[in-house]
Amino acid sequence: MESSAYSVRLALGLPGSRTQAPVLSVLRIVLAGLIMVGLLVLMVIPDTETDRGTSEAVSHVVQAGESLWSIAVTYTPEAGDVRQTLTLIRDTNGLSSDVVLVGDAIAVPVGLRAGRPITRQ
Repeated sequence: MESSAYSVRLALGLPGSRTQAPVLSVLRIVLAGLIMVGLLVLMVIPDTETDRGTSEAVSHVVQAGESLWSIAVTYTPEAGDVRQTLTLIRDTNGLSSDVVLVGDAIAVPVGLRAGRPITRQ
């Protein structure tokens, strides 16, 4: 019958047991896998500073008959999403609603934002 100390060493793969090498190999493989996953996560996570405001903005003065939606349509490229442009305009100007008044000067982001070109057409 094995002693309880030897059983614990065997279970944990400690020196003096027959399973030390396989357990250490498994731990090394698991650790290497965790490091690889961590590096991949760091590479995939977008740089929030880059996504948030590194593009230029042009000033647009609201004219009679314009809404925030119609302004967003004007500045959205053909293959773009008007809703995304609308959100960018709202965020850039700190607007809590879509209400704009004639004569308001609003900043409209142009250039590359979040991987999408937004230019005036």
